[in-house]
Amino acid sequence: AILPLSVYLDGHYGLNDIYIGAPAVVNRQGVRHIVEMKLNEEETKQMKNSAETLKKVLSDAMKEI
Repeated sequence: AILPLSVYLDGHYGLNDIYIGAPAVVNRQGVRHIVEMKLNEEETKQMKNSAETLKKVLSDAMKEI
C-alpha cells in the first residue's frame, strides 16, 4: 500500500536528516521505499520551507531541555 507517512528523508526531495510527511510504500516489514513525486517549483519551495521550519522548531525545543 502507498500511504502518506512521516518518513526519514536522506536525499529525497533534496532534503536530508529529517522526518517529514511523504508518500511511502508499506508492507509487512514496514516502509519499503519512499515514493518521490515530481514537484513543481512552487511545491519544491514549500517542501523545503516546511523542512526548514520543522528543523527550527526541533532545534528550539532542544534548547529548552
